[in-house]
Amino acid sequence: RREKRQQPPEASRIRSLHKLLRQIVALEEKQKAGATLNEAQLTKLGRFDDVVAELEELQRVDDESEEEEEEVDNCSDNESEENNEEEEDDEQQEEDAQEEEASE
Repeated sequence: RREKRQQPPEASRIRSLHKLLRQIVALEEKQKAGATLNEAQLTKLGRFDDVVAELEELQRVDDESEEEEEEVDNCSDNESEENNEEEEDDEQQEEDAQEEEASE
């Protein structure tokens, strides 16, 4: 059995909106094929523009948060590289000092 991972609320809302969009498209196709839709189905059809707009907004926000996470990761990586370089410089200076003492 698979464990459910905790996902941000935006992710589940995006999945929900995608599902709703698929349902709306299926209803449109039924209507074009000549089927008569009931009141609830017609109401759902009328939500198309709102669903698309909300989906686009959530995906834009999700993309921005991913970019921010990447920036934080890059900053962390740069700090790690700087720390490693400083440690290497310190080790080199220590080795140089030991060699100098040994040559005296």
